[in-house]
Amino acid sequence: MQTHSIPLNNNRILEVVTEGDPQASAVVLHHGALGSSENMAPLFRIALDRGFFAIGVTRPGYAGSTRREGRRAHD
Repeated sequence: MQTHSIPLNNNRILEVVTEGDPQASAVVLHHGALGSSENMAPLFRIALDRGFFAIGVTRPGYAGSTRREGRRAHD
């Protein structure tokens, strides 16, 4: 798996994790709270075994994605 840090306009970072051939059909994986895309390695392996390019987007405030200051979970 490769981890990419994408700078956003508001001085935050969005972490995106990828696995496989970027020329293949893609599947986008998004996790729930209390984790990151890096914790989804088993799903990435399944996608790769089936010939997909897996893309995981990490929620703000987890792993390498920065949170939005002032935002709370219940917002």
